[in-house]
Amino acid sequence: MAEQHNEQKLLRDELQRLALLLTESSSKLEDVRYEKALERLTKEALDQGDDTEIEAALAALKNDNPPAYDQLLSFAEEAAQSIISEDGASLLVIVPLLVWSRYRNHCGQIAPNALEKVAASFKSIMTSTKADVRIGNVLLAPEHIPESFSDVRRILARMTTLAEDGSSPVVDLRDLIDKPAAADFADTRYLLIAVSAPSANDLFRSSQEDYIDRARAEMNFCLEVHRALEFAMIGAVYEVQPPGAFFWGWRQTENAMRVWSLKSLVDFIGSMGYKPSDVIASAAFFVPAASDNAESMTELRVGISPRRAPDKVVSGIAWPVMPDELDHVQALATDILRTKGVRNVIFHEQDFPLEWCEDCGCPLYANPQGMVVHIEFADDKDASSFAPTLN
Repeated sequence: MAEQHNEQKLLRDELQRLALLLTESSSKLEDVRYEKALERLTKEALDQGDDTEIEAALAALKNDNPPAYDQLLSFAEEAAQSIISEDGASLLVIVPLLVWSRYRNHCGQIAPNALEKVAASFKSIMTSTKADVRIGNVLLAPEHIPESFSDVRRILARMTTLAEDGSSPVVDLRDLIDKPAAADFADTRYLLIAVSAPSANDLFRSSQEDYIDRARAEMNFCLEVHRALEFAMIGAVYEVQPPGAFFWGWRQTENAMRVWSLKSLVDFIGSMGYKPSDVIASAAFFVPAASDNAESMTELRVGISPRRAPDKVVSGIAWPVMPDELDHVQALATDILRTKGVRNVIFHEQDFPLEWCEDCGCPLYANPQGMVVHIEFADDKDASSFAPTLN
């Protein structure tokens, strides 16, 4: 046991050492030595199904040396989302959707014929002719996305057993849905695709293609996926985002969701019967207390109040905000609201404590008067016919 503990600590120390040296490297020639070592060590750890020491090394670097943290993180993510061996190469791809509905956003199993269309579209548009494409049979909510590097690697390994000739490309991933999805009116959904080929160069479209042709191909893929999922997404408004490698696609969607959620907020209250001219948008920063969890982040919360009942907030959204975004996020939110026709926008100058309803977990919002309130439907609205607000 002591010997295993020492080996683990040695791996953790070595990962930190290499990441720090790579950060301080002054040339691409010098980078190569450290990059190869980091690639090998992260791959070996995940081949064994254990990312404990990778996580420990990342935790140690996160605050002490953010550039080294970013370096190690990129190698760990790549080792998790891709497998390269003598048998070939494979990559886990994520296809994100931005969705809103006045009802519940779909989550769960999708009809195989729709998924087969998506897989065929991905193969014909996004890969080389030598690639094999497999697709998960469920639409995943953020709660179902694997969080650890080893979990991502295990899912990829499950999906990359090459299909026999004529067999379905659909892989059963229903066990990933281990909890109910949040009942938000606007949210992200994801399809998982595994693409495999005899070599890494055979995974993708030609590297000689024109940039415009590549962008057009991505657009065509998104349109084809949208058509394939229309039946599954009845009752929802949705956009298909460009596919990408698992971690990149996941991160890009988190950014796109900001704009989508605020635009969807205006559309959502429109489904209640409110015109943009009938409401007041109240925005404010909600800031964690010093005693809060270290992971807590400042949030920009935007609540919508009817002009005839300004003491109430009938719906709202919350954006986590990084410290370097504080200066421009106010202008971004205001611009988005105004492009959707909301002219009455109040941005409170004072900060509010970051808190949620103790009973239901819903964020609390500032109304136009600066009072922090719970979301409450107007007296003439039937709350049961609408999805809950974005939490």
